[in-house]
Amino acid sequence: MGTTKELILEEAFNFFGDSRNVDFSLSQLAEKVGISKPAIYRHFSSKGALVEEMRNHFMNLIADRFDEGRRISEEGGIPFFKAIFINAVEFFVSHPELISYFIVQFSYDCNFSDLCRHVVSKKCSECGVEISGVHKNSEIFFCSTAILFFIKVREGMLRGSVGCGDFPEKLWNFLDGGFASFAREGDVLFPVPIDDGRRKELLELCRIDANVFPDEDRIFTALASVIRRDGLPNVTVEKIASELGMAKSSLYFYFDNKNHMVRKLIDREFQVLVELVRENSIEARNFSEFIYISMHTELNYFLCRPSLLPICGWILRTSSEDRGEKEIEVMNVWEKRMHMTGECDKIDLGFRFLPELISYWSGLLPVSLVFKNDEFGLREEELRGIVDEMFGFMQFGIK
Repeated sequence: MGTTKELILEEAFNFFGDSRNVDFSLSQLAEKVGISKPAIYRHFSSKGALVEEMRNHFMNLIADRFDEGRRISEEGGIPFFKAIFINAVEFFVSHPELISYFIVQFSYDCNFSDLCRHVVSKKCSECGVEISGVHKNSEIFFCSTAILFFIKVREGMLRGSVGCGDFPEKLWNFLDGGFASFAREGDVLFPVPIDDGRRKELLELCRIDANVFPDEDRIFTALASVIRRDGLPNVTVEKIASELGMAKSSLYFYFDNKNHMVRKLIDREFQVLVELVRENSIEARNFSEFIYISMHTELNYFLCRPSLLPICGWILRTSSEDRGEKEIEVMNVWEKRMHMTGECDKIDLGFRFLPELISYWSGLLPVSLVFKNDEFGLREEELRGIVDEMFGFMQFGIK
């Protein structure tokens, strides 16, 4: 049994175990701990102090993963990054609420990302590994996204609390070798190199003409404005209605509540993306080109829809729990052209690897990158270069 302060921290993190939560009140926290609200103030002067302590505690946990990974690497003769990766996966599988906490903070607090990068850079430096700049962080960005995504997917697939087993090792092997390590020549998933000339053709194919791009829904634009101003946790139907200059009852005629509104508006926007991918992917000569086209079409789509950026936090928050029809529709584009049954079964992560997971994962990478580019400040060509790198990781692994 921990101290009361430790119990308060533990229960505060546990709030994020529910995918619907992005925040909590001290009254709710006191009830979960089994103490009075004033009792919390004996340990934390304010909610802000508690939030700061949670952030510091999480950063210490990240640092501990590096220290533990370095110990495992030195004692077991395991490569440094592999040891850290496996230790991190084992830890977060056992603490799924911390993954949800990370996604919420990653989505809504740019200072949180800066702190994470600082901790990672410091720990890598202590281990003699220097990293700087987003290009040199491509592998870390790619692996971090994969850890978050596949742990949440596994959790949903296996439905319930499950042990770690050999999942960390299997996930590492998959990322280390990419599709090339699971498919054989002639298989649909077997990577086919794309030469520079062909890449230029495909990049040109994926470009979006802003002059013919359909206008976004005015309710969607209002939602984005409210999120920028007040943050997604503070969005209300009343604020969106005020932004539009209309009565909230008019919005309730179309939507049940805020989450229903966001989901419907995003689904409507994504339908445009589905059509773009459908149209562009006709030119794909193989599955490698299909993924390449999908990733760059998504990148260009999000670059052309700046209003989507503040909403990306909601997408990232709910993505792993609520895989929509978009991914299935996108994969159907390819499945109609080439039989995929059994192809993905060769990817062994301890659960059935559905074809749409490839589409969702490949789409999540450019979405996450564009979302965090407010911090990176990269030019479009640099973003395309990083997407190319991550495409290569998917195909041939990070080794």
